[in-house]
Amino acid sequence: MFRPNFNISSKLEELYLENCSLMDRNFLLSSTSTMNYLSSLMLLDLSNNLLKSSPMFYWLFNFTTDLVSIDLDGNLLEGPIPDEFGKAMNSLDYLSLSNNKLQGKVPSFFGRMCRLQVLDLSNNKLNGRIPETIRLLSQLETLSLRWNSLEGPLLLWKPWRMTYLRFLNRLIDYLFVMVEVNLAKRQR
Repeated sequence: MFRPNFNISSKLEELYLENCSLMDRNFLLSSTSTMNYLSSLMLLDLSNNLLKSSPMFYWLFNFTTDLVSIDLDGNLLEGPIPDEFGKAMNSLDYLSLSNNKLQGKVPSFFGRMCRLQVLDLSNNKLNGRIPETIRLLSQLETLSLRWNSLEGPLLLWKPWRMTYLRFLNRLIDYLFVMVEVNLAKRQR
């Protein structure tokens, strides 16, 4: 089991703690006690643990702003994604919050995370409209929103930008099929 009173190098850049049965109580640390040790951290993998509460987001953005990759896939996180998380995490290029119990709307701050290449919010309880700000993510290569209750048009990219995408989830595939069907009807 992970103990919060460990001593690690302040030069640590990657920390993999997946499948460690971590719980929220393991992260009830003062931000100053972790800031000195994790100030150079760029990659954090906390996937497949037992993290449950949204204060985990506050813990994350209180100790570093240089993170490039965060993987919180397969936890028990619930509640909305706090706006403060988006303000502090502008350096991210990879963010996975999939397979949790997150609720509420997809926050519009994702559109301000200009380095984001991978955004995976799949298999949560997110609802409402997909924010138009998602289309501002010019570096985005992977977007997964499947297995949520999202609605509305997804106005992502101009046709010339489609070459940047390597993967589209089922929601986007469905939208393209609908466009193709409508174009076929118009050509008759």
